[in-house]
Amino acid sequence: MFKLLLVLLLSVGTTLAGTVDLKWEDNVNAAGTTYSVYRSTSPCSSAVKIITSISAKTYTNLNVAAGTYCYAVTASRAGVESVYSNKAEIKIETATLPPTPPLSPPTALTATER
Repeated sequence: MFKLLLVLLLSVGTTLAGTVDLKWEDNVNAAGTTYSVYRSTSPCSSAVKIITSISAKTYTNLNVAAGTYCYAVTASRAGVESVYSNKAEIKIETATLPPTPPLSPPTALTATER
């Protein structure tokens, strides 16, 4: 018999547009523990597992389209999966670039005959 695994303190943030960084802690810190990450659109329901069996307590979700998402993590050991962690919600904005200013015509040009 082992202590029930729980993922605690899930946090979420972005470093670049379309990139979501997740970090978490668990209550056991036992060897052989793996984690699964779940994601859904907001509101937080019907989560889909996006990665499974990772041993790190971090995950970067790349190429995330604009929208509002909800993430949760579970821990697994010896074939037993924990309940969902706290749910963390994040809104990904569409990246927009500033308009390109118009080019000015060249000035102070000289021509020489060959």
